[in-house]
Amino acid sequence: MKQLLIKGGRVTVDEFPEPVAGLSEVLVANAFSAVSVGTERAVILEARKGKIQRILEILRDEELRRKALQHIKSHGLFKSYQVWNQITASSTTSIPLGYSSAGIVIQVGSNVVDLNVGDAVACAGVGYANHAELVAVPRNLVAKVPEGVDLLEASFTTVGSIALHSLRLANAQPGEYVAIIGVGLIGLIAVQLAKMFSI
Repeated sequence: MKQLLIKGGRVTVDEFPEPVAGLSEVLVANAFSAVSVGTERAVILEARKGKIQRILEILRDEELRRKALQHIKSHGLFKSYQVWNQITASSTTSIPLGYSSAGIVIQVGSNVVDLNVGDAVACAGVGYANHAELVAVPRNLVAKVPEGVDLLEASFTTVGSIALHSLRLANAQPGEYVAIIGVGLIGLIAVQLAKMFSI
């Protein structure tokens, strides 16, 4: 099975063994996975940073600098260096990309009673709804795609749900004014949803 990931600061496609559905999971053959340009670009740029660049960022940030010095005082230079190596190890490990996809269920865990093999579903979750041919996703992160909805459109379900959730957290009510700061992809969807709520 092919999967897109960041390895050593570079985006690569690697071969992996096919996953299997756990007891409360479904195995999905992805038809589409949505690329979240802002989020995934940030993950890639962070993975590409070297240790020196990360140290310089800490030195520039007064709060981070204070915390780093406090850690050194409390735990010593050697222990702080070990912790630093653990934190920065992500630049050398593999990081899967993607968090929103859609496809067809090909295997159902024994605890899943409301989905069947052949169902079209939208999947969510970092580490689950990856840019991969197959994904094993917990049932609570899967939604059945209504008949007539294209899987390409369904692959953006997670992105839309994040925007909807933000309006729910804000407790926005019909007729109220809202200000949405930061109109990237999710912000623009939130604007459209807020307009629909106001009707």
